[in-house]
Amino acid sequence: MMKKCPNCTNLMPGDVTRCLRCGFDSPSKMTALVDPAPAPLAKGRWRNGWALARESFRVLRADKQLLLFPLVSGIASVLVLASFIGTLWAGGLAEEKEPMNDLTAWAVLFVYYFANYFVIVFCNAALVACAMKRFRGGSPTFAHGLRKARRRLGKIVAWALFAATVGVILRFIAERAGFVGNRSTQRGARPAL
Repeated sequence: MMKKCPNCTNLMPGDVTRCLRCGFDSPSKMTALVDPAPAPLAKGRWRNGWALARESFRVLRADKQLLLFPLVSGIASVLVLASFIGTLWAGGLAEEKEPMNDLTAWAVLFVYYFANYFVIVFCNAALVACAMKRFRGGSPTFAHGLRKARRRLGKIVAWALFAATVGVILRFIAERAGFVGNRSTQRGARPAL
């Protein structure tokens, strides 16, 4: 369980009594950041989603700098998409009457998926690094998150390659398998007779 320092509102583990940031000696009972027994979630997907979102925003209010990572991830993903669209348009591939070679199209799709997954996973790794430092009582910075993610670059690249491969395979199945690819994720889908 995490709690806040009453002096500087730094997050720290529940069993720590001295704040690492300001040195304040606190009583053993401080206000917890997260309730020890959170309210039970309401039934239903929408209500559960809203309850989870409220709890997440409550944590983000404690450290607003963590919001930079999803923002950077979103902007970078849009830039990746724009670069691929721009490259296809500038190369004249978007205006050709004859479609791209099948192998070329799948290769471009794979590279796009890889670049997009890489950006997203890199930013998520940086966010997790900052959250972990905050939970340990530290004061993370945006640069700290980027440094930690850069140290895991090999694993991030490996995961992006894996995710891109799975994404292309699923896309291939959806396009080539007809009703199986389009309906495989629907509940109770039956093949048309």
